Amino acid sequence: MSGLEIAGVILAAPPLLVSWLEHYRQVFEYLGCWKKFRAEYRQCQTQVQNLELSLNFTLEKLYLPFVESVTELERLKETPDDNAWIEVETKLRLRLIKDAQPGYLGGLKDLKSAIQELRQELAYDNGCFQAELSQASQASCQLSLTYTYGIQSHGPPNSPSNFFEKAQTRLMYEKERLRFTHRATPRTAALQKVDTQLGRLRRLLAQNDEIAELRAAKTTRTRSKNVEFLTNFWKHAQVAYMLIHDAWRCRCRSDHRGDLGLLRRSATLFQLDIDFLFSQNASPAGAYPWSRLTTRILKEDSNLVTPAHLLDNSIATVPAATGPPLGLPRISDMCYAMSAPSTYDRCLGMLADAQGVEKYRVFLEGNGAQKSADGRFMSLGALLNIGPGKPGRKERYEIALVLASSHLQLHSSSWLEAGWSKSSVFFLVENEKPCFDRPYLRRNFASNSTSIPYTGFDLPFATLAIILLELCFGMTLDDSPYRAKHLAPDGSTNPAQDREAAWEWAKDVVGESGQEYARAVQWCLEKWRVREDDPGWRAEFHSNVVEVLETAYKKTWPE
Repeated sequence: MSGLEIAGVILAAPPLLVSWLEHYRQVFEYLGCWKKFRAEYRQCQTQVQNLELSLNFTLEKLYLPFVESVTELERLKETPDDNAWIEVETKLRLRLIKDAQPGYLGGLKDLKSAIQELRQELAYDNGCFQAELSQASQASCQLSLTYTYGIQSHGPPNSPSNFFEKAQTRLMYEKERLRFTHRATPRTAALQKVDTQLGRLRRLLAQNDEIAELRAAKTTRTRSKNVEFLTNFWKHAQVAYMLIHDAWRCRCRSDHRGDLGLLRRSATLFQLDIDFLFSQNASPAGAYPWSRLTTRILKEDSNLVTPAHLLDNSIATVPAATGPPLGLPRISDMCYAMSAPSTYDRCLGMLADAQGVEKYRVFLEGNGAQKSADGRFMSLGALLNIGPGKPGRKERYEIALVLASSHLQLHSSSWLEAGWSKSSVFFLVENEKPCFDRPYLRRNFASNSTSIPYTGFDLPFATLAIILLELCFGMTLDDSPYRAKHLAPDGSTNPAQDREAAWEWAKDVVGESGQEYARAVQWCLEKWRVREDDPGWRAEFHSNVVEVLETAYKKTWPE
């Protein structure tokens, strides 16, 4: 039985009990025994009234926040089968934290059971008793009319039939009065049990609201801390990029690539997971000093301790606050450090600036000192163009969330200088299946990198909007119905034309993925330029894009 069905039984209880009590009073008043019965009756009446009041207060605590007015709640309480209760019950479940929901449903069941027990004690569900009570009421009414208006029902007042009726009614009264009197103790216990269950529900709700408030405050503090961390992440990412860039001093540096793992970060520990490739086209069987190495780069911080599982025993006990451990080499040539055996097992060494202020440890991840590239990679564009095996709707939403969060982390750094593109986001393919939960942003570190065209608008934002559109519809911009309308006379494209095509395509997002997703895309398209002296845009981006996409995802795939 659902909470709504149980609530229907509970809502019907007070009117039934009050009706039952009034029925008793009518019978005893008509029989002329009210004085003898009054004290007992009023005690029971007080108990029932207190029960009704307590029940109404409890129901208001549960349901009043989810209806338009007190009047509307009163109307609903009088109509337990009204369909409006479905929405009210749904909102109540949202109000209750997950851990409290079983207790709430159990409390309603126990309250329903207690009310049914009370009904049994009051003989309300006893059909035979109710028929007798109704008969007594009718008989007393007839007697009252006879004495008041002189109306005779079956004969003169002193006739045998009238005397027999009065005796029969008196006998029935005595029977029911004795029943009522002798069941006083069990009846009181049943009333107290109902009151106990109501108190349990009220306490549960109070505890639920208290814990929910504490959790909300904690979530707000955690969110603020995470947002602050994410809005400053790009500064560390830029420093790490420059240190890596300067550490490539080999003649083969133009071949090397770095695949930066893109993550929806929630921890406040700065780290970069980077797979370094000797060459983008390097074969695992090729004659290279190394082919692909998976690394984790951690920032040295006086307030942070490097995770022990990343350290060899020889350096695990060295405090991170004092700078590089004794003997840990500074990496001056990344290619050489990756080619030569490491005396520090999984730690390649330290990347640091000339002043030694910015320091980052470089660790090897995985088994062994080196890891060969035993899998292949596919770009996002290639995955969207293939038939079977392309990401489904849920996977595309998850990728969109990761890219939006990564945009916040990397914008204004050299990692994202050229913006996003379907050819720069890669996925590992294992056992012929793409790992959609592990996107990478591929970058090279050559000093003569490709120049970025001037567009007059913020290229990373425009390209993010295009990527979000491609993930929304599961196709590339080139395959969209708006590509052909925005081409140069020679058939070529440029960022400005891409953006114009994206503007038209964005009008179709609401019908495909809903208002939230459309808002996120529009916000990115409207962001012409950001000012680095006004960092407030990052918090706005988090609220208007990252959180909006999270809302869209949770609405489509609730936890």
